[in-house]
Amino acid sequence: MYRFALVFLLVSFVFGDETGVTNSGDKFTITGTVILPPEAIAEEGWQAKVLIHIDYGKRVGFIKSDGTFSIYNLPSGSYLVQVIHKDYDFEPIRVDITTKGKIRARRNILIQPNAVNLVSYPLQMIPRGRIIYFNAKNDGFKITDVLFSPMVIMLVLPMALMYIMPKIVDKDPELKKEMENMQMPKVDMPDMSEMLSSWFGNSQPKKVSRRQGQRNR
Repeated sequence: MYRFALVFLLVSFVFGDETGVTNSGDKFTITGTVILPPEAIAEEGWQAKVLIHIDYGKRVGFIKSDGTFSIYNLPSGSYLVQVIHKDYDFEPIRVDITTKGKIRARRNILIQPNAVNLVSYPLQMIPRGRIIYFNAKNDGFKITDVLFSPMVIMLVLPMALMYIMPKIVDKDPELKKEMENMQMPKVDMPDMSEMLSSWFGNSQPKKVSRRQGQRNR
């Protein structure tokens, strides 16, 4: 009887090491390593800046001095592992644990949730890049940031073209002659003052009668 129990314990220990999961009854452990740049590790107390979140903070873990971490007492299931750091951005990893203790780590792709892109286990958490914060004291407010914003350019550029293009055509006789030879229907460009008054005021733009247009011709 004792020999059978000893063999069972040895087999459980061997299979637990192969799968990379520590089994405590029906509970398991997720392990990994956080790899930071040398300048981040050189700071004093850098370990305190790193947190390991499981499923958006339902469970929180810490890292050791060598960068390793372990999250204990996890039942079988699927978990989202995130590294939280104020200066570096990490990609979340989805970790699946079966009831038999087998573990699988894969990328968490929100656009394709059914896609399976496996990653190595134990986890190797490497930052994707450094987080850049806006500092109002150093950067300040610049009018050029507003003028060159995409929304302002998309609004101002068409209006400028509508105002400039007719004048360019009138000042260039060759271009005007080419336009007439193409026999394109003449498009009456709206008056800027009437267009702005119709946008910001209640007055309607004055319509030019056909007789007055024929007289002008």
